[in-house]
Amino acid sequence: MLTFGEILNVLLKQHNLKAKEVAEKIGVSESYFSRLKKGLIMPQNYELIHNIAEAINLPEHEKRMLINAYKVTKLGEDIMSIEGTIQNLYKISFPKKITTENIVEIGLENGDTISGVENIVSILNSMFSHSTHMDCLFIPDNKQFCDLFREKVSVKSSVSWLVYLDDTADKQATNINIFTETMSFLLAFQADVRYRYKDVDEYYLSTAFPYVFVNEKELVLIERDCQTAFYFDNQEFISVTREGFEEQMKVAAPFVLMLTGFEEYLENWQALFTNPEKSNSDDLLIIEKRPCIIHEATHSDISLHISDNEHNDLLARTYLDFLKWSAIRLKTQEMMFSVEGIREYFSAEVYHEYSRHLTKPISKALRREFFVKLIEMSKRKKFLVPEVMLDLPFGQSDIRVINIWKSGIVLIVFDFDEAFRIAVMQEKTIASSLWNYFHSLKDCGIVRDKKESIQIMEDELRRETDKMNGKILEFN
Repeated sequence: MLTFGEILNVLLKQHNLKAKEVAEKIGVSESYFSRLKKGLIMPQNYELIHNIAEAINLPEHEKRMLINAYKVTKLGEDIMSIEGTIQNLYKISFPKKITTENIVEIGLENGDTISGVENIVSILNSMFSHSTHMDCLFIPDNKQFCDLFREKVSVKSSVSWLVYLDDTADKQATNINIFTETMSFLLAFQADVRYRYKDVDEYYLSTAFPYVFVNEKELVLIERDCQTAFYFDNQEFISVTREGFEEQMKVAAPFVLMLTGFEEYLENWQALFTNPEKSNSDDLLIIEKRPCIIHEATHSDISLHISDNEHNDLLARTYLDFLKWSAIRLKTQEMMFSVEGIREYFSAEVYHEYSRHLTKPISKALRREFFVKLIEMSKRKKFLVPEVMLDLPFGQSDIRVINIWKSGIVLIVFDFDEAFRIAVMQEKTIASSLWNYFHSLKDCGIVRDKKESIQIMEDELRRETDKMNGKILEFN
């Protein structure tokens, strides 16, 4: 990929602009801008890139080229592959509903070849529909196979699924992508997913059929390209395969646990964290489009915003216990959110702090009160660190929040129209990769430090106050 200076030169030529013209528009000296073009220096802050883009009048795709070149020059080329996988993470959607009334029965005999990914998926659909338990070994990296499987296969049986990950540094983006695809499957069906470390490239080279699906009576071995598979119903072969799979599962570690709803999370949170009794032993990074506003909440604060139901009081008390435990455990709690998120937080007619499946809407007046409290607490407490992001592709993502513990736990809350899901992963290479990526954004100036972020928060609060006062005056 071209460097920032090289991309800047290309864009200036495309738009027939001289360095002097742009330098005047953005308020820097011609010599400073000339050094930017030559790649002798890098922009000191992220706003300068936006100013350059506006001065040249770049369309969005060219502006993105300039930003990406800045990131690559500053952080190295690996940043873009990791960023691409994280963008895919935000694109996960709730799976389509599948119908299973007309499962096609295909007569196969032991050793038969199955050709074509569509036919392979049809066989798997039949196996999953007619078994009480399925064992699966596959790495979800074939997009066509993954998409067809999610769309066509109805999973009614219990499932044990083994995934291979690579623990080498140059496979970080690959592992995040496997994590993303695994969660897409788990939104469609429940499974006990476990992982082992392996040289994945070597595994593919040394294994003719790296994907294995086996139930009580049938076995399918699939090539990596998912275009050819072999079907077996030999009970001795099936028995040996299942025994080998079970041995691997015994030594494999839990990968992703998918929880349905906040209540299930609160019932199980202590089991999800290692050494929960340790104090001040972990750091937490919260990534959310909007600011996370309820801190030091009282029982009445929480109870007030949880939907009315018979478990309301118990749920509020359990959540309060969790907040107290978090405060004891954590050394630092960073919160990354966007300016767009702050404005949406203030302007949205209907707003829920947790999820529309769980909480009552919070009024605009109360939102403002909570935001003021968050600013005051951030100034007063060192461990609470708000950090405003200036560029991250949240869009209209169904991911409500991503929590990353430095110790190696990742929690993602999905808030779909049809469902509310929480994914919890405990695997250090992926967790550390996500942690390092979001922290690297600080080096680019894309994430502001605590002092600057508090200033932005105060500016947005003042902007909202002026807006409210203007409306009141206009009404009077």
